[in-house]
Amino acid sequence: MIRAAVLDVGCAYVYEALAQQDIEQKRLQPILLNWIPRAEPFCLYYPSRRQMPVPLRVFIDFLKG
Repeated sequence: MIRAAVLDVGCAYVYEALAQQDIEQKRLQPILLNWIPRAEPFCLYYPSRRQMPVPLRVFIDFLKG
């Protein structure tokens, strides 16, 4: 999508971080800034804190960052 937008094929709705380099180098320009949805925090639901698998605990700690 970003490549197509850079090639003037049309608009692209992507995460700003993914297009940041193209925006900085003036290949892309943000539009419709008043229509950008508000960023929501991550929500993670899991069954219980008891007997939580170690990989899940590591992932949660990573997200809390």
